Amino acid sequence: MIKGLFETHLYVENLERSIAFYTNILKLEQYHYEENRRVALFWIGKPQQAMLGLWEKPKEEIDVRHFAFQCD
Repeated sequence: MIKGLFETHLYVENLERSIAFYTNILKLEQYHYEENRRVALFWIGKPQQAMLGLWEKPKEEIDVRHFAFQCD
């Protein structure tokens, strides 16, 4: 389980595929979704403890970023 990160936002090419990954593989709880803005927000750990935002953008507008989670 992820243990440390207060908030971060990532750009993704395919929001639905990314939602599936963060929900099914990393077991994060999705708490917000906006179809029009193409954004999904997740709690990391306990609700309101830390947050991850995923924002869909065209691939050519996404630059390489790096972050790391503290895990068990």
